[in-house]
Amino acid sequence: MGKNKVNYESTVILPSKGVLYKESGVPAEISLRGMTTKEEKILYASQSGNVFHKVLKNCITSPENIDLNQLIAADEIFLIIQLRMVTYGPEYKVSATCPKCGRTETYTINLGDFDVDYLPDEFSEPIEVTLPRSGDKLSLKLLRNEDTEFVEKYAKKFAKQYNLPVREVEYGCRMARYITAINGEAVDFNDAREYVDNMPSMDSMKMWSALDKILVGIDTTATVSCAGCGEDFDFTMPITSEFFRPTVE
Repeated sequence: MGKNKVNYESTVILPSKGVLYKESGVPAEISLRGMTTKEEKILYASQSGNVFHKVLKNCITSPENIDLNQLIAADEIFLIIQLRMVTYGPEYKVSATCPKCGRTETYTINLGDFDVDYLPDEFSEPIEVTLPRSGDKLSLKLLRNEDTEFVEKYAKKFAKQYNLPVREVEYGCRMARYITAINGEAVDFNDAREYVDNMPSMDSMKMWSALDKILVGIDTTATVSCAGCGEDFDFTMPITSEFFRPTVE
């Protein structure tokens, strides 16, 4: 028997538009094909948290051998949603509860209706922030997947070693990973973490505020009309079993 030819493919522009990846060579445009049984087996056999990462790597047709560790999370989430659409279409059934009347119902949302925020062409790193209390000038970067993975592993190990809550450790580690320099001097993770631990709260708020102003990625807020009371309400799209294994009637 001959091989089945996959003929459903999509080319999309990343929310970052590739402006962050000049060194790693990831372009603005990514082409990906729909999943096959091969990818389904990966989804349902894997117990690891990066299963979507594995499936995406299989389904990206251009560029070849893309290093997904170099992507920011917003780009990867965007690609996961695009992969779902090119495989099964944009319609996605989810359950949501109306905050007004409390009725829970299944709604069909269209993944293609979500808004996408793109980085401006002139965006560049580092992101410079002057802190209000200390007067220090921080140089920041957006976290890549490899940074997020590093923070999670480090926090679990450190929290276990010193009997601390993982989320508490992770908070400081994540802040430290954003920082590349302080007052023009490059810092490593340990120096940045020590700095963050002693940062005045006003300075911490300024840092987070600067990062929050950088809008990039797909907004997964869905709006539906309650089947009970008729009121419109918003909710954040969940990823359920229907996402990569939709019910076919």
